[in-house]
Amino acid sequence: MTQHIKKLEKHFNTLLLERYGKQFELTLAGEKLYQTALTMRDLETQLNEQINHDEMTKGICSIACSGALANLLYPHFVQQQTVHPELSVFVEAAPNKNIIADLLSNKVDLGIVTIESSHEQLKQTLVGVEELQLVLPASIKFDGVCRFEDLNEIGFINHPDGLHFAEKGIVSQL
Repeated sequence: MTQHIKKLEKHFNTLLLERYGKQFELTLAGEKLYQTALTMRDLETQLNEQINHDEMTKGICSIACSGALANLLYPHFVQQQTVHPELSVFVEAAPNKNIIADLLSNKVDLGIVTIESSHEQLKQTLVGVEELQLVLPASIKFDGVCRFEDLNEIGFINHPDGLHFAEKGIVSQL
């Protein structure tokens, strides 16, 4: 113990203990070091608890997904926040490329996309398939197949993921 104290005194270039034979007393610097060490120990304990204990019903969770999915999920998140007031859920409706960029830059905790990503920093799990419906005016003759060019011809209002969905395959009539 004496070696450790001498090393601390050398490090701080000050006397930490007043020695009286076999007894000692903390100097003012020694008392400050002791109190700071206690505070640091408490902070380390608190940090360890925060890191190793993540409560599902407390904290902030940010999610990015399509607008349709955000509309579906949002009421459930509001209900959870009512039941758990220490929980804050933020939902952002965004196109696939923005969701992936936000995940990579840690702006969101969870992203739900409709495209596969090849980023090695991301882990993907298929959770379901989102149905997409195309609504056309009754005056449009529809033969069961719709190309992106056909949609543009009739005045398609594009969405950032519109081309992705149009390229996914055949659009069938309901």
